[in-house]
Amino acid sequence: MNPSQLGVAARESVSRHLPSHMVPAVVMVSAEFPLSPTGKVDRRALPAPTFDVSASHIDEVGPDDGFFDLGGHSLVATSLVSRVRAALGVELGVSAVFEAPTPAALARLVAGHTTDGGAHDVLLELRGHGSQPPLFCIHPSSGMSWSYAGLLHHLDPETPLYGLQARA
Repeated sequence: MNPSQLGVAARESVSRHLPSHMVPAVVMVSAEFPLSPTGKVDRRALPAPTFDVSASHIDEVGPDDGFFDLGGHSLVATSLVSRVRAALGVELGVSAVFEAPTPAALARLVAGHTTDGGAHDVLLELRGHGSQPPLFCIHPSSGMSWSYAGLLHHLDPETPLYGLQARA
């Protein structure tokens, strides 16, 4: 088994025992770890993880499909922002994906238009539509509710989801 296949097998194995938000986005296999002069793992010398976005098996994404509804998470959002920067030359932060989680909303944001809410607002809209009663989640100790985006693919698509965040 090559290192890539080992990583996939490890993710599949832990996904049978852990909730999806605890399954690592990437498992990298290394024959040895780079060490600092003091004998500790030199984290800066480790290779950068590569995210296999094609593993999601999504055939088509429409302009109003939500990034988090399709299984996206903050680590993949980093890759998306990098790809937007490379393709369009636009500097965006990861918070832009939380602020504008659909291709249409992200296009409006890139074009200079504002969206209805910001990723740092007290009320973070993760899914603002649906016929079911909305679910409001209060921020964890970090003060940010971005982590609740992982709930979207576990909830009924008709359940709106909002995160209450700490001010500033």
